[in-house]
Amino acid sequence: MVRVFARCASDNAASRLEPELLQALSAFRATRHGAPKRYWKMQELYEFSFAAAGIDKFADITALCSNGWTDAGDDDDPSWVWNVEPGATFLHAEAVWAEVLTFDA
Repeated sequence: MVRVFARCASDNAASRLEPELLQALSAFRATRHGAPKRYWKMQELYEFSFAAAGIDKFADITALCSNGWTDAGDDDDPSWVWNVEPGATFLHAEAVWAEVLTFDA
């Protein structure tokens, strides 16, 4: 699964951004995993969630942006978190945070 938080001024802006994020994740056969929703803590951000079937290892997706990734998981719940850094972009210029995680369906 891939979660992305991105700056969006409105629901309409979030709806326009979602296909761009899906396109950026197309190599991973990503599909929408719920509608974009405003992040309650920071109203200028929207959360986008995608199921991604083509990720065999975290390095596959973290290679899309080599800066800003932190191993945030453990042996039972692997997870990588990305925070925006100057000069670094992951998937889209409006993205400010992302998480890549695996779980058994």
